[in-house]
Amino acid sequence: MSSPESPPRRIYVDLSKIDGHDAVRLVADATRQDIERHGIELAEGLTLALYTDDADPSVKSDDLVFTGIASFKEETDEWVAIIDYDPTFTDCLGPV
Repeated sequence: MSSPESPPRRIYVDLSKIDGHDAVRLVADATRQDIERHGIELAEGLTLALYTDDADPSVKSDDLVFTGIASFKEETDEWVAIIDYDPTFTDCLGPV
């Protein structure tokens, strides 16, 4: 568990894996690697710090950062994160 001084443990998500209900499937290889590397145990209702890669006009990395709530979808037998787009930040520019 992170202390108040430590930055949140971000989990990469692939926004092409969004279902029709603003839930991103936590199935991408990089997502699973982040969850494992950070020792995160997914649980219903757990708040997650999420990011996806993005680039500014000069093609400099500028990740989009947002939060999501973990939820297990029994019908697909997989974890998803319900995305909260407000607020959304970029690493370089702050709130968008």
